[in-house]
Amino acid sequence: DDAAGRTIGALVVRRRTGVTIGAAVRRGMPIVAPEPDARLEADDVLVTLSRDDDRDAFLRLLRKGW
Repeated sequence: DDAAGRTIGALVVRRRTGVTIGAAVRRGMPIVAPEPDARLEADDVLVTLSRDDDRDAFLRLLRKGW
């Protein structure tokens, strides 16, 4: 069960991983500073801010949807 279809808020991204989603690009259109109720789609390209050691936890979150 991956993160697609779930909201940023439901995934509790920052608290769980230390990563901030600064923007998403969906179908070529940027969504800057997405709100917690923004629903992730499978083809979204995410622009993130993080320390290197937080990235692995974030990638696990996206793959598994924790």
